[in-house]
Amino acid sequence: MSSQLDLFGDELPDPGDERLGGFHAPKSGAPETEREAAIDVYPRSGTQRRRVLEAIAAAGDAGMTDDELTLELGICRAAARRCELKGDGWVEDAGRRRRTSVDGTAAAWRLTERGRAQIGRLEAVQ
Repeated sequence: MSSQLDLFGDELPDPGDERLGGFHAPKSGAPETEREAAIDVYPRSGTQRRRVLEAIAAAGDAGMTDDELTLELGICRAAARRCELKGDGWVEDAGRRRRTSVDGTAAAWRLTERGRAQIGRLEAVQ
């Protein structure tokens, strides 16, 4: 299994590096502290992304909101990981809205066909 550091070799990226991706690269306009935090979590982001993917899969068509993901998984950046999965075409809006823990309303997310296929491949490897 490849490491999250494979993109950068043995070193974590510089906060000025554009390879951090659309959410945290300098072109995104993210403040330096946010880019540094992204670098800090970078080695764990693949594991977190997988946990988010598996939690959404387990929820079925009901899906999960970002708030539910954060509370269930204890990942404070669960929304960022879910955004990455959405950007890769693995999750989509389930068309459902639910109340959040802070009395807001949030979209629930479910797997796409691509996401279901990916979960099937992950389960076959285990």
